Amino acid sequence: MRESRSISNGMNNINKTQKDKLEQIKNWVIIVAIVALVLFIVFIIKNNKNSSVASFDPTKECVSHGNLLVHSHVNLKIMINNKEQSLPGDIGFVNHACLRPFHTHKNDNILHLEYHKNIDFQLKGFFAVWGNVFNSQQILTYKIDDKHRIRVTVNEKESQDFENIILKDKDQVIIYYEEK
Repeated sequence: MRESRSISNGMNNINKTQKDKLEQIKNWVIIVAIVALVLFIVFIIKNNKNSSVASFDPTKECVSHGNLLVHSHVNLKIMINNKEQSLPGDIGFVNHACLRPFHTHKNDNILHLEYHKNIDFQLKGFFAVWGNVFNSQQILTYKIDDKHRIRVTVNEKESQDFENIILKDKDQVIIYYEEK
């Protein structure tokens, strides 16, 4: 009887040791799976630039009309002391092989936004391509002072985002440099 208990206890010890090892393996598999999942998520986030503004430099990008995901138009008016300033045509045309994502075709105040990824087009990108300044302190060569201010409307609503305005298809943007 004692011999039988002894063998039974030995088997229990072996089973307990095996169970502990299996439990350790299971825990390690769970940890490895979690780490792999986290690394996969980080990889996806870092490589998904679909709405990234930080990695997008419109002064260095060229687009062609063949493979566009975004093709939008914005009406942009610049009013300096109640006088409309026309946007020149061909802003963003580098040569026949390179068209910037922000560009104009004619001097009709229509800003074209074209790109092969779905990104946020900020107004400052257009001014960078054009080689001019726009922010809360300056529009073109006009700076705010004691007598003048800059304001901007998007679809007839005042905006405080200035150069950081995200442009959407068919937006009506008016930038005013005016007396206070």
